[in-house]
Amino acid sequence: MTRTAAYALLVAAGALAAPVAVAGLAFPAWTFHAVGFVGFVAAVALVVAAGMVLCVVDLTSAVERALGP
Repeated sequence: MTRTAAYALLVAAGALAAPVAVAGLAFPAWTFHAVGFVGFVAAVALVVAAGMVLCVVDLTSAVERALGP
């Protein structure tokens, strides 16, 4: 996976999860009634997982640059 693809994954995950996360903070009772606690945690976990993918891609790129061709 390239760095650009990892950034795209992070942006897509954020775009999907941001409304649920913001609604959970602004209107917790409504959000938990609509998506449930599991849905709220899944939305946050989606962003965290995408961020972890980006970290792994960046770390892999750094190691490849350090070791050379």
